[in-house]
Amino acid sequence: MMAFHRDFEPFFDYNFVETSRKKNLDFANTSSTYINRVDAPGALALISATLMADKWSDGALKSLIDNSTFVKWLKRLKYLGERHDYGDHFCNSES
Repeated sequence: MMAFHRDFEPFFDYNFVETSRKKNLDFANTSSTYINRVDAPGALALISATLMADKWSDGALKSLIDNSTFVKWLKRLKYLGERHDYGDHFCNSES
C-alpha cells in the first residue's frame, strides 16, 4: 500500500476536508450512481481522505478496497482523465 501512497502524492488533495464540504461529498454513499456523478476534484478528495484515514486507522483503505468502493473512485478518476474532464482541481484560479 505504501507504494500507492507514494505514487499518488503529486495528486493528493491536502484540502480534502474543504473540498468535501464544498462539494457536499457523501463518503458513505458507495452506489455507482452516486460515484458516477462525482467530478475529478471530488474523486481526488475521497481518495485523499481515505489515504489520510488509513494512516491513523489501519485497515481503512483495505476495507474500502474489499468492498470495491476505492476501485470505483479510481475508475471514476480514470474515466474523467481519459475525457480530460479535470474540473477546477488542476487549474490555477489566481491566474
